[in-house]
Amino acid sequence: MFDTTDGEKWLRTTLEGASVQSVTALSHHGFMKNKTLTREAMAKLLCEACEIVDGQYLKRVREMNMLMLNLEQTSDESIEMLEKNNEKLEKENEKLKSDLIQYQKDVVDLQRELLAAKDQQLSDLKATVVASVEDTVKAEFKSYSSVVQQRYLKSDYIEVCSTEHR
Repeated sequence: MFDTTDGEKWLRTTLEGASVQSVTALSHHGFMKNKTLTREAMAKLLCEACEIVDGQYLKRVREMNMLMLNLEQTSDESIEMLEKNNEKLEKENEKLKSDLIQYQKDVVDLQRELLAAKDQQLSDLKATVVASVEDTVKAEFKSYSSVVQQRYLKSDYIEVCSTEHR
């Protein structure tokens, strides 16, 4: 099997045989003009070219196989890592959902406590208003009673006085 240096050596020999300096200048006419290249020499060059191409092809195939193997391993590792991360994310998501439900329950409980406190405040305010109204009514009633009583006493006194003066 030929390696890269063999291919370069072959290429130099072939270019010399065709009497050209570069691959771009190479044509079948160059080989035909060279009278020293025998049919056997041309066949040998052709076989060497085939071996070089085959060797490079096989080398590329091996390289590609190695790359594919590495890619498969990397893919498998990546997939495994993604699956683990996905599991972690799913667990974290479930925990977050659970926490959210608990927080919502806590909010509901706090709202119940707030409503109970507001109900108690309202009851206390109602009792205060009722007591205040009762006290005011009692005070006004006493005041009214005393005015009526004083008036009654005055009118009795005036009546007694007027009957005595007659």
